[in-house]
Amino acid sequence: MRASRDEYEQADADSGRAAELAPDFSWVAWSRGDVLRMSGRQQDSLAAYDRAIEIDAENWAAYAGRGCARHNLEQYREALADLDVVLEDDPDYAWVRGRRAMLLHDMGEYARALVDADRALELSPGVDWIHYRRAETLFSLERYEEALADLDRAIELDPEYLLALCRRGITRRRLGRYEEAWADLDRALGLEPDSLWVRLCRVRLALATGRTDQALTDLAAYAENDGDADWVRRRHAELHVWEGRFDEALRLLAPDADGTGTDGTEELAQVYCLTGQWARARATAERMRGDDEELSTLLLALVTTCAEGPDAAARLWHRSAELVRASEEFPVWSDYGLALGAAALGDWAVADAHLDRLLGPALADLEWDDLAEMVVFTTALMRAPSVDRACLAARLARLTAARDAFRARYAATGATRTPEPTIP
Repeated sequence: MRASRDEYEQADADSGRAAELAPDFSWVAWSRGDVLRMSGRQQDSLAAYDRAIEIDAENWAAYAGRGCARHNLEQYREALADLDVVLEDDPDYAWVRGRRAMLLHDMGEYARALVDADRALELSPGVDWIHYRRAETLFSLERYEEALADLDRAIELDPEYLLALCRRGITRRRLGRYEEAWADLDRALGLEPDSLWVRLCRVRLALATGRTDQALTDLAAYAENDGDADWVRRRHAELHVWEGRFDEALRLLAPDADGTGTDGTEELAQVYCLTGQWARARATAERMRGDDEELSTLLLALVTTCAEGPDAAARLWHRSAELVRASEEFPVWSDYGLALGAAALGDWAVADAHLDRLLGPALADLEWDDLAEMVVFTTALMRAPSVDRACLAARLARLTAARDAFRARYAATGATRTPEPTIP
């Protein structure tokens, strides 16, 4: 009872005392495990569940609790085995069906997760958290409209369901329904102003729509609530790069330059390219090879083109094209990478074919921050000594116009135009 009211300290004391008084009662050990798990002590709970099952091998609730604890500890296969045991005994145990759906989702087995979530809702219709979990799986399957229906239902059942509001905002963003996404995240922020998850979602939505001032506000709040400092620093640096403030970006990226920071190497390589620091740009791109061969190869090709000319970079551009074509993760970025490589090598017909597709049918899959990033890469190529700047400037103008049109359409009233990242 106390654990269900979040009175974990007293519940811990009560269950611990009960275990001392009745060490051979399976339900006491199981209850002790639940208290420990619900209070966040996942590893400690396993010993209590193990004891409950040792006493009574058919204590299905103990198997279920242990499965949840193992799930929380990312011991996915062991967790699945526990939940399977319970459902073998009672295939219609809706709560465990829902929990197994969550687990299968986290294991990336979305089709199986959806089967369990569907069955759980057949058995227990109108359970908010199961609707939410099914929505997560549908989202992962890119079935966004169906996910939205489940999220609507979860929020109807619990109007203060914070996770569902955030997920609905993310889903509406994916569908291009940005104003509705903002309404969800504003509502979520009103419910829990200190939530890191809410602030994180708002930063991403602000960058997606070009609301850079709003992004800075939410980044500051995220940092004040002990959010990931490296992530905040990198986002700030990105904004500076996109708006041509290279000195500020370099100041923020100093930890990445000396090797003490993480994740800012891409932005650092971009700034070095934009400011003509070729040796540093090359060294930074080389550092990325182990983590992201596709991006590091593109950056190395760009640096070599700018420093030595397109002939010296031809092999790297061809390798970049191979990697881009083999990648299925971000098709729109594949088109951009191929367009940039073709432009660097002076093949304007190929560059235009990819750019036409990017800014035509694929434009619906792009957001403001995607376009801002593409403008930066293309601006960096303008430093190449033998590039046809007039031809490249015309293509850069198309990307810049698309970026600014996107923000004019979706950003808040009165948003200012993004300054161009000029070449020093």
